[in-house]
Amino acid sequence: MNKKKIFILGSLAVSSVFMLGNVSAEEKSVPINLHIEPTAIDVTLPESINMTVKANDVNAEVGDIEVMNNSLVGIIQIRNIQANAINGYTKVENTSDFKRMPMNSKQVSLQINEHDLLNDYKEIIEIDPETSHTLNLSGKSNPTTQLVTGSPFEVILTIGYK
Repeated sequence: MNKKKIFILGSLAVSSVFMLGNVSAEEKSVPINLHIEPTAIDVTLPESINMTVKANDVNAEVGDIEVMNNSLVGIIQIRNIQANAINGYTKVENTSDFKRMPMNSKQVSLQINEHDLLNDYKEIIEIDPETSHTLNLSGKSNPTTQLVTGSPFEVILTIGYK
């Protein structure tokens, strides 16, 4: 006798087939086949984020990240935000004394919601279906002799369904 049951765990659907035929009282186990349906996450993110530092200034202008949940159903969660320094830059604490750093030394910081991204941001951010959430970023850099633009960071978002 086959039975098919569907369990909903959060937003993950688990389909189980229990094979209960030919089981004697002496048998101690029953074979179970589990099949987990894949769930598509439909999210729109910006292709890049720019950071601009003007000559002789330490405060950077950083683009925001708008995360759009395009799904008609299902709340998505941003579960982790990580920033890695790239293109020859070094990530330092936002509380560093940037004015005293060597000129053009490519030292930068990045923050989200007053959290220094020297460490990952792990507070869960939920986004309802067909809505968006903007992640406001800020940053600093050592003094420069010229306008610097580009991407000193690779920002990695870990996204899942609730």
